[in-house]
Amino acid sequence: MSAVVVPVVDPLPFDPAQNVRVAAVMAFEWPLDVLARLVADPDPAVRRDAAWGLHRLGVAAIPTLATVRRNDPDDQVRAAAASALDRLCTDENEGVRQLAQEAIREIVR
Repeated sequence: MSAVVVPVVDPLPFDPAQNVRVAAVMAFEWPLDVLARLVADPDPAVRRDAAWGLHRLGVAAIPTLATVRRNDPDDQVRAAAASALDRLCTDENEGVRQLAQEAIREIVR
């Protein structure tokens, strides 16, 4: 079944319609490469939802989240990245927690 679903779903996060991109980001779990592209979307709502979605990827998402938290021009996008990092600080894996806490300390400096 996934062979049928994937071709239909894959283009959704890059659809020209903002509402389709926002819905697609929140409806599915996307890999890091897709979410990393979406945090650079021109629409802040897409960037915000992509930043929040990154927390599901754990340690691999920390550098991208830290960059978004530091550099995005939109307050809500930066807040979503901070919330995602904060959520990673409660991860059951101590290594993930430590890396997320370290990223937050670097941002605060």
